Amino acid sequence: MALTKREKLVLFGLVKWPNLNDTELSERLDLKRPTITSIRKRLHESGYYDFVLIPDLAKIGCELITAFHSDFNPLTDFSIRKKYAILVREHFRDYFFVAGTDKERAMMAASKNFTELREQVEYSERLYWRQGFLTEEGNTYAFFPLALTRVFPFFDYSNLLYNQFGLNLGIKRDPLDSEFEKVDQPDLKHKEKMIFYALVKYPTLNDLGIAEKLSISRQTVSSARKKFFEDGLLLQCCIPNIKKLGFELLVFDHSVFNPNFTLENRLERLWDLLSLPTSSGWYDSKILDFSTNLESVTLSVFQSYTEFRKYYGEYLSFYKKEGFLLKESAIRTLPIKDLTPLSGIRFDLLIKKFFGIEQEI
Repeated sequence: MALTKREKLVLFGLVKWPNLNDTELSERLDLKRPTITSIRKRLHESGYYDFVLIPDLAKIGCELITAFHSDFNPLTDFSIRKKYAILVREHFRDYFFVAGTDKERAMMAASKNFTELREQVEYSERLYWRQGFLTEEGNTYAFFPLALTRVFPFFDYSNLLYNQFGLNLGIKRDPLDSEFEKVDQPDLKHKEKMIFYALVKYPTLNDLGIAEKLSISRQTVSSARKKFFEDGLLLQCCIPNIKKLGFELLVFDHSVFNPNFTLENRLERLWDLLSLPTSSGWYDSKILDFSTNLESVTLSVFQSYTEFRKYYGEYLSFYKKEGFLLKESAIRTLPIKDLTPLSGIRFDLLIKKFFGIEQEI
């Protein structure tokens, strides 16, 4: 169904402020609370969004983000690759994002350190090469130590929807806001780790449901949930169904930069560019961005290939003019309709590994 103006406004509000209740959201959007409640329910039942709980990676002990991408050998059978992909996913639990078609893939993982990452990469590399799944170019890797990395949007779709829905509320996200600042790690007890894991695995389950799965009291779950959110360990995120909303393209970009310019140099010039009213299309489309002095990886969503070419052309022209790019960026344009069932966001296996949890729930 085509969304009405009010439905677009409410969906944007859910994505922008996922922690607000209906009363608080009605005040932000200037709509009556019963209207918010009715539209929220209708949109969810129609599959327009889902809530997920995302851990603050720095606070749970992650030191390294790795992004990698590759082409599949066209002579290999997808159904066989899928079986091995599931096997690798269960063994290599650091993955938190996968986007793949029958031709190519882009993935992201979070690790405690490089040694731990390397062990798992070698396992998956051996498995894939033995089966001949990859082309001779293999995987291309990009490493982002969190201590040296700026994370801008992290699965934040609010600017994307704001732009595509044609809203004019004066509340867009600052594209240069960053997340995952380096902090001390909390000392969680075993029971707290189990609750944390259960919340991430079952993000829409209420406290009673989580308590029943863990055979503990509802009050214990409620107290832990409150603590996790107050301490910033867990972030609630509303993920819109981009396929259902009519978006056609997910774009993975890996750029390598001229060492003569720092990230701060780039940000200064980007701020000048973004101050122009017609120059924010590329950045409004970004839902994730890892950037260091030497390289960046981004995920962006576009309504069409034509829109992508227009915005990417502006971005490329600007970066080349400034001399920022060391070489041509690696771009993967993934048709959303062709994404495999294994594609998506998943943090529960990562949490299970980081916390040393063996129990299944």
